Amino acid sequence: MPPAPGSTPGTPWTETVLYSFTGGKDGGDPAAGLVMGKNGALYGTTGYLNFGPALYGTVFGLAPPASPNGAWTETVLHTFSDMGGDGIYPTASLVVGKNGAIYGTTRLALEEHTTTFSTMAAE
Repeated sequence: MPPAPGSTPGTPWTETVLYSFTGGKDGGDPAAGLVMGKNGALYGTTGYLNFGPALYGTVFGLAPPASPNGAWTETVLHTFSDMGGDGIYPTASLVVGKNGAIYGTTRLALEEHTTTFSTMAAE
């Protein structure tokens, strides 16, 4: 295994929690991988919850800390509701386009089987 970034070979990797989901408006159950935007932010999705305002999933961004050892800032970019056919259960990984837009898919929609979506991210 390669050394951790910024460390010497043989140095063990360490884990740092960037954000803990509450299961409220921020969603929960982030099952897919993250993608990194041009601005260094991380983007992902949360999946299905049995309760709460983000019942059908979210698209979120995590902005890096402004200062070393600071906190990452989570922002919900979209909350799925299937209103207008936006779909539900976004459980696949996202991709970031050259224009900075985030693209992804949902597993289900109440009237159709799946949807493809795009959300503009902050640059």
